[in-house]
Amino acid sequence: MNLLLSVLTILLLWPSAVMPLESSVDVLYLKNGSIIRGEIIELDPTSQVQIRMQDGSIMVYQIDELIKITKEPAIIRSERPPLKNPGAALALSLVIGGITPIQGTGQWYNGEVGKGFGYFVAGMAGLGLLISGISNDEKGPAAGGAIIYLVSWAVGSMDAYSSARRINRENGYEGY
Repeated sequence: MNLLLSVLTILLLWPSAVMPLESSVDVLYLKNGSIIRGEIIELDPTSQVQIRMQDGSIMVYQIDELIKITKEPAIIRSERPPLKNPGAALALSLVIGGITPIQGTGQWYNGEVGKGFGYFVAGMAGLGLLISGISNDEKGPAAGGAIIYLVSWAVGSMDAYSSARRINRENGYEGY
């Protein structure tokens, strides 16, 4: 029971532990309508402002060209979603689903939350039947629960691996 509580606590706290800290960027609003984002490296309130752009270039603007200067949360853009590791998706499903009653972790890793929840519910239903059958000394429900649990674990593990490969292909990664 302590192991289950520990795993549930880790799963609940994990998203807040791995969330990136919010960074900020300097933003210049120009009278011509342009919005310039970067890092101010020099500011002379009487004449000009120098700002380093994301690509490393330095731009200089006269103070009379500006409407305002602000600091805003950085907008992080990427060309395409991150690569999914099929082995990690498979390992999460096999290991977490194999040693705990929590199934669907490989799907959650892949970003398929709904599908992961489906495998989680199937695994919990199978486990519930198994425990109920064992505690009531009924072999039929116990065997049915064990079969549901094991099938959802195996199918979920295979699905996590193949889904990671499919997601990578859909996002333009070669070799998947």
